[in-house]
Amino acid sequence: MSKRKVAKINDTCISCMACAQICPVAAIDQAPSGTQYVVDPEKCIYCQACIGLCPVSAIVEEVITE
Repeated sequence: MSKRKVAKINDTCISCMACAQICPVAAIDQAPSGTQYVVDPEKCIYCQACIGLCPVSAIVEEVITE
C-alpha cells in the first residue's frame, strides 16, 4: 500500500467557489448538501493551488492510503 497527499476541505468552507475555479483537474465540486465544497481524492493531484487561494484556510492536506 502506498500513501499520497490530497487536499481536503473542512467545515469552515464558505462556498466561495474560488477553489473549484482554480483546480486544474476539476477535482473540486459542491457537496450534495450544497453547503460547502468537497475534493474528489481520486482526481486530486495535490498541486496545492486551492490551499493557497482559500480565503478562510478551509483546505488542508490529507494523507490517504491506496
